[in-house]
Amino acid sequence: MRKKKKIKKRKSSSLKSLSKFDLQLEKDGKEFWKNFNPKAVKVNVYDKARSIKSWDQLRHILEAYAPAVAYPSSAAVIILNHVREHWDFYKIFKDPDNYGAIVRLVKFADRVTNKRAYKSQHLKVFCKWTGFRKPQTFDTFANDMTKFRDFLGTKRFYNERIKESAADIAYEKEQQKKLKNPEFWRFGKKI
Repeated sequence: MRKKKKIKKRKSSSLKSLSKFDLQLEKDGKEFWKNFNPKAVKVNVYDKARSIKSWDQLRHILEAYAPAVAYPSSAAVIILNHVREHWDFYKIFKDPDNYGAIVRLVKFADRVTNKRAYKSQHLKVFCKWTGFRKPQTFDTFANDMTKFRDFLGTKRFYNERIKESAADIAYEKEQQKKLKNPEFWRFGKKI
């Protein structure tokens, strides 16, 4: 025959003791106050973002520092809006296949002016190759061309013109008059 196990009866005082959950809270609270540091710690969010290696780390960073971005869909919308605004950097400059198209457009714009390049067929072909959207105004196109030249390392640098003094200008005019004088060109005669 089987023996029945004896059931220990608990005293009423043990029933009043804390539950496991309450004990866990108390233990966590003691650990928190033991390790508590009242000084604020500055966290550079961008350094943390650069150190992300996995999607799980991204989720934890977004939960901690961007609670408004609760769903992956909202994070995707924000990322794609940023990429669309900076299309020239993310799609055109970072894609090695587009390097030749950038070089061709910049060379064409150097040969003719930026204004003619803005109205040309070359820009339409460039837009098809790279996905670049033709700007609405010429000034925006000129700024984009400056970015392209800067990317290639051929950005134009304008040096300040050296201003000549009044004495230098007068001397130059006097020399010009001497050159116009036919006597100046006769050999052996000094003026």
